[in-house]
Amino acid sequence: MLIRTEEASVMPDITGWSMRDATKLSDLAGMELHHIGSGYVTDQSIPAGTGLEGKGYLTVEMMSPQEIRDLREEEAAAQEEAEAEESSGEEDSEDEEERIRRE
Repeated sequence: MLIRTEEASVMPDITGWSMRDATKLSDLAGMELHHIGSGYVTDQSIPAGTGLEGKGYLTVEMMSPQEIRDLREEEAAAQEEAEAEESSGEEDSEDEEERIRRE
């Protein structure tokens, strides 16, 4: 639900919104909506919390639910790999310290 008041309009975080909801927001704010992709909003050209005065258009990037799941899995795998490399590096430095102490 969107409510228009007399107060200055501020851009909400519309991550996860459908095209229909993003269109309602742009219509209510008097902005032209441009979209890249289809599905649900994953990025927006106007940051959340920014005033909407004088904004003529809003661009949103969208992905399908499957694309979002795939992206999250890739990010999780990359995070796990980075953590494994970090802990491996710590083990290597501990081994080096132990070797130096023995010498």
